[in-house]
Amino acid sequence: MLHFDDADEYLGAGLVEDPARIAEFIRIRDAAWPHAIRRRDFAAQWLRVCEHRLPAGP
Repeated sequence: MLHFDDADEYLGAGLVEDPARIAEFIRIRDAAWPHAIRRRDFAAQWLRVCEHRLPAGP
């Protein structure tokens, strides 16, 4: 499991060995998977969002 602080800074990771927690995480993953997109598609979408936020050039 990955750990982050309130500013989303990475704090480290821990190994989950409890079968009940693992099963819960698998259910979460399986529910989220149909909504996933490829990393390159996400990056392209993010770049388009950022371009709209940039101030106009001189």
